[in-house]
Amino acid sequence: MKCKFSMGRKRLRYHFRCLSDIVYSYKRHQSSQLVDVEEEFLHAAEFGDIPSVKRILDQTPEMNVDCIDALGRTALRLAVKNEHLEVVEVLLDRSSGRHIYEAVLQAISAGHIQIAETILKHQRYLEMWKERKKLGDDDHFFKTSFEESQFSPDITPLILAAQKNQYEIVQLLLLRGEIIQKPHKFRCACQECTNKMKFDMLRSAKYRLNAYRGLASEAYISLSSKDPILTAFELGSELKSLSRVEKYFKKEYKDLAEQLSEYTVKLLDRVRTQQELEIILNKAGKPRFNHYESLARFKLALFYKEKKFVAHPSCQQKLMKSWYYGMGSLERASWPKRILMFILFMLSYPFLVLVYLLFPKWK
Repeated sequence: MKCKFSMGRKRLRYHFRCLSDIVYSYKRHQSSQLVDVEEEFLHAAEFGDIPSVKRILDQTPEMNVDCIDALGRTALRLAVKNEHLEVVEVLLDRSSGRHIYEAVLQAISAGHIQIAETILKHQRYLEMWKERKKLGDDDHFFKTSFEESQFSPDITPLILAAQKNQYEIVQLLLLRGEIIQKPHKFRCACQECTNKMKFDMLRSAKYRLNAYRGLASEAYISLSSKDPILTAFELGSELKSLSRVEKYFKKEYKDLAEQLSEYTVKLLDRVRTQQELEIILNKAGKPRFNHYESLARFKLALFYKEKKFVAHPSCQQKLMKSWYYGMGSLERASWPKRILMFILFMLSYPFLVLVYLLFPKWK
């Protein structure tokens, strides 16, 4: 009896082993088939083969849509890279949130405006954005980036679009209420800044630099500021100060300050009439106040040492007009007439001085 029982147990073990081998072989076969399908899926997404992408998604629901190739790129990223808008629209409904966020950054970085707008307006992205706003997730400094990402965790779509001067994307995000948070002062000792320095000093410095790159962009200032010239002056002064203390990024901050100087010059280039020029150069006070003083903005440019703004032909023309007010006819007169006027002026000068001493307030 014992012999028969042991023989039965051995036979049972053998059958179990055979069954497990069959299951294992089947799983390997299924896994191999799935790998082949994923490769086909990635290839179809890369080359914009929409029928194949839809067929694979319908026939293989268990396939991971966020599968990656040898370089760590998902099908969504491959479609964005090669500007296949229709493939992107198909994949957005099935991709995970982090890959959608990475895809919109990639689209902005590559200058694919239409694809970036499509992702930003998609329901999945809007749900993610509303969830972050609800949780108050505005500071991305402590956010952990995944290994396949090519962007720093603190880079947001608005900062990246501003750095690339993509007016359409910046306008879209500003209308949603997004802003670029201005970093704290360099020597700020608040708890938040202390925590960032303890967490990673280099990352803290780059976080500040990336934010200022966005704040100093032409697109962001033009679309977010009521007084772009004043904003450029104040921000340029701040960047010059930072270049003296942030010695490791001195060149970068100086380049940003120079970029702002060039921006104010471009704004002056767009002035068309004398009236527009006087409105710009006489503007005083904060943007919300309609207060004007003679050459107030010109004096501010001198205060902030904005040499390019001061040396601009339009500014010089206004300055010459103020200095030689009422002498336009003399400037265009012939040389004999100029000499005659000079002699008459020298002869009448003592009399004019005497009149001024007697009646200093007389026009």
